[in-house]
Amino acid sequence: MLESAIEEYRVRSEPYYLPIGREVDLFEAAHSAHLPVILKGPTGCGKTRFVEHMAWRLERPLITVACHEDLSATDLVGRFLLEGEETVWHDGPLTSAVRNGAICYLDEVVEAHDLPGGEEIVTDQVLYNLAHRGIEWDLLPWCRAHGIPVMAYSPLESTRPEQRALLTRPQLGEVARRHGVTPAQVALAWLLAQDDDIAPIPGTKHVARVEENAAADAVVLTEEQLARLTGVPAAAGDRYGDMSRVGR
Repeated sequence: MLESAIEEYRVRSEPYYLPIGREVDLFEAAHSAHLPVILKGPTGCGKTRFVEHMAWRLERPLITVACHEDLSATDLVGRFLLEGEETVWHDGPLTSAVRNGAICYLDEVVEAHDLPGGEEIVTDQVLYNLAHRGIEWDLLPWCRAHGIPVMAYSPLESTRPEQRALLTRPQLGEVARRHGVTPAQVALAWLLAQDDDIAPIPGTKHVARVEENAAADAVVLTEEQLARLTGVPAAAGDRYGDMSRVGR
């Protein structure tokens, strides 16, 4: 890859990122030792933003690859191709990154839209609720710009014991009492009020809960109540904290 070509992969301005632990130090240590890094977390939790921030911080170009089931080692490393009567080697993204001192990020979702058939993506299922709103920074605006609706899983944050506190937050209880509904219905109503392109998918094994969740569609929140709910503190570990100023 020519020097002029690699320049287009540089991150020109600092992407906003709020560390929640020692991840920046660990990434820098891995970079110094020439070690690969594996990032684990649900879609929309901030992995892409973190890598962009580190590329900017380390002043390295960033080559992003959308991984999919048909991706092979040859696609990543490179291959010989026939050009006229010659066999010519073409670098893959990993080889290009090594040759140019770049970071190669093997991503999963957003870049898939640019692949052949990517226009057929009809929805993106991500973690999204009052306590986890990281997708509002970049993924949600991107989906809206491309006409892709979002399916919000764990909309009540009740699947993991340490995160069941969402429904006990005073803001939800206060609004629930005013409407004569449950805090869970308020949490779902807040998601439904974000836009028609948000579809919460709460899980349950009980018919009564299905009926309760469905009834949340009839809960109409006022602007004051929406603002009150928007101030619900982020869950522990949510790197974006207060999201109330997003889009303002």
